[in-house]
Parts: sequence; structure tokens; C-alpha cells
Amino acid sequence: MFRCVPRDERSILVVAGSATVSGYDRRTGERVWSVGLPEAADAVPGAIEVEVHGDRVLVLTRERLGGFDDFTGKLIGAADLGEPARAPTMLVDGGDVFVAAGRMLECYTLDCELRWRVERSSWAVPSPALAVPGNARQADET
Repeated sequence: MFRCVPRDERSILVVAGSATVSGYDRRTGERVWSVGLPEAADAVPGAIEVEVHGDRVLVLTRERLGGFDDFTGKLIGAADLGEPARAPTMLVDGGDVFVAAGRMLECYTLDCELRWRVERSSWAVPSPALAVPGNARQADET
């Protein structure tokens, strides 16, 4: 489905779960797109994170980061995480997407291109909180 509506008039509710991410028209409840997430089929509750940032829907699963157009659901980019994690944490700030997964701390672009990755062997928690000045994301320990 595709409807040509100016970006400033878009009003999409994004729902992720049961190995899918879908966009719904907030005014009518009509599902306008849906995308399967096969890597999330056996995810534990709370293990899929979603962030809408500008015209991007960023979806983080145990193994992958995906970027979708918020109005069409079209895949813009995807990347495998450096290490799968039970419940990774994502923080979006400006053009940066920070991900903490397992022992890895990673930074991606909004198009899901890897900027850098470092290993943190000293983390004692599987899903640490992330923060930059004025923006914080608490871990969702499931």
C-alpha cells in the first residue's frame, strides 16, 4: 500500500512484536505497512526495541538493527550486531544510533551503517543503560 501524503502530514503509530513491525494510521487505525522480522521469531518479551526518529523507524532485535521508512515500511538499511544479546539497548541521538549488546558497544548511522564498535569485557549486565547529555535510555532487563 502506498499513499502520497506530505511528510509533515504523516501520523504513523509503529507497533513491534510477534516477529513483525507494522505502521498504523493514527487517525483511522488502518495498517499501512507490515514487515516481518524473522530473526525476532523467538525473542523474549521486551527484546525488540523501536525508535521513530524523523522519517526513520529503527528496530533493534537480539541480532540486528534495521532502518525503515516510517510511512512506507521500505527497508533503508540493516546491520548485524557484533554480538547477539538477550535484550540489547538502543539510544538514538542526532544522527547517531548507539547500541549496547552483550559485551559490545556500537555506533551506527541512521541508515544502519556501522561507524565504530568496541568490546567491553567488564560489563556485568547484559543490557546496560545508555546516555548522552539530555538523552537517556534505561535498560529493559527481561
